[in-house]
Amino acid sequence: MSPTATAAARPDLAPLSVEVLALAGDVQPTSELIDYARSAVVTIPVGTGHGSGFIVSRSGLVLTNAHVVGTGDTPLQVELAEGRRVGGRVVRVDRETDVALVQLDAGTYRPAPVGTSPTLKVGDAVFAIGTPLNARFSRTVTKGVVSAFRTESGRRLIQSDVTIHPGSSGGPLLDDRGRAIGLAQSGVTVGGRVGVGLNTFVPIEEAWSALRATPVATAISAADLLGGAATPAPAGGKDAEIAEKLRLIQELRDKGLITPQEAEQRRKEVLDQALR
Repeated sequence: MSPTATAAARPDLAPLSVEVLALAGDVQPTSELIDYARSAVVTIPVGTGHGSGFIVSRSGLVLTNAHVVGTGDTPLQVELAEGRRVGGRVVRVDRETDVALVQLDAGTYRPAPVGTSPTLKVGDAVFAIGTPLNARFSRTVTKGVVSAFRTESGRRLIQSDVTIHPGSSGGPLLDDRGRAIGLAQSGVTVGGRVGVGLNTFVPIEEAWSALRATPVATAISAADLLGGAATPAPAGGKDAEIAEKLRLIQELRDKGLITPQEAEQRRKEVLDQALR
């Protein structure tokens, strides 16, 4: 698919703040956190097919792939976890990075908690959630490991053997604490349908940068998240430190204090340092 760019793909987009949830404290891996993230995963029917996505803000912003939403110039119908369909419209898209933001109809939604990928290491457990192959498999969870980190066309990608198939595109990649740290982009398949465990994911911080969006985190404990409550507090820890550095770099670029090239170099230095 090679859709033409829309107005949302312009490089002069105004900076956008996105209110997200970040898990606070020393969070232990639990199946409950993975299951909670399932409630934020959506199916996006497009034509005769579909893709996946996940809610990242209570106001109903959804992260997905650009190739899932097509040209992005027509309204969408997005299927929520409980099976209800709501309207949505593409508000931002970057085709080079293959990411898009969709705004759902006005309402209050359950977002997935968000993390950052630089703390990942090869061999770490990860989980993918999406709607592979057929709508009846909506919100399927698969488990794998981080296989490698790749760079394609100057952009960092996460490689994993976690199972995905056509239809999984745009769904979240989670760490073992249930935090969204990337989104499914593509995978090698046999016969165009069956995945073979060679899959790539866009790191979530790459998605934010490409969409000129800055996550503004509200910290929440795992107990409060699972109980449905959220108490605003300063997000802490290494993930928050990385996110703050990336936010400051973006702010300097937006104010014209550094060039886009300098911003990109600084951003890569932060990510490279975090991976060491």
